[in-house]
Amino acid sequence: MGLAATKESIFNVTGKGKAKIETCVNGTNRNITFEDALHTPELCSNLISVSKLAEKGVKVEFDQHEARVRSVSGAVIMTAKRCGHLYAIETISRTPTALVSQKKQRPATFDTWHRRFGHAAPEKIHEMAVKTLVDGLNITGELTMGGRCEDCIFGKHSTHSFNDNGY
Repeated sequence: MGLAATKESIFNVTGKGKAKIETCVNGTNRNITFEDALHTPELCSNLISVSKLAEKGVKVEFDQHEARVRSVSGAVIMTAKRCGHLYAIETISRTPTALVSQKKQRPATFDTWHRRFGHAAPEKIHEMAVKTLVDGLNITGELTMGGRCEDCIFGKHSTHSFNDNGY
């Protein structure tokens, strides 16, 4: 999808969407949704851009121990405790609320992609690769099957009639 940069590094952005967190401020649970959140599989941490918050009119106040995020009306909507050089937002829910998947960074064989796509027709996978219809569909080697897929062969077998011997 593109590249983004921090002061020290450049990283890939593979998607954009909504991310939700649940946090508690002064005993009140708050569900917060971040629009246009970037999916960056190379980063091992979830980060919030203070400059993006400021663009939305949100204020962020920092002190030695805590950061407070205030809405346009001035209400505190998030707090973060200082942990070393970073401020960490304490979330309530431990289950992920943003459904994302990490793409495989290494190319795979045509046979592997055939299995990953649920045994899709080889002609369709070939078309997807040649016309670059799928981001991240990186195929090593030939754009053909290395032989007949055993699972596909068995899946197309018809059942045999049963004999009447009671066995």
